[in-house]
Amino acid sequence: GAIATDRQQRDILTPEYQALILDRQAIKRILQPSEVARLALWLVADDSAA
Repeated sequence: GAIATDRQQRDILTPEYQALILDRQAIKRILQPSEVARLALWLVADDSAA
């Protein structure tokens, strides 16, 4: 899904483009970079081992 980086928020994420993106992705919200970072940290942590 879309991630709202500073650059995207400034240059790309107009209300029209945001509506288009949300219509085409499973998660119906724009993710924040901190959410992606937390996921990456969890994936490399021992807690994620099967």
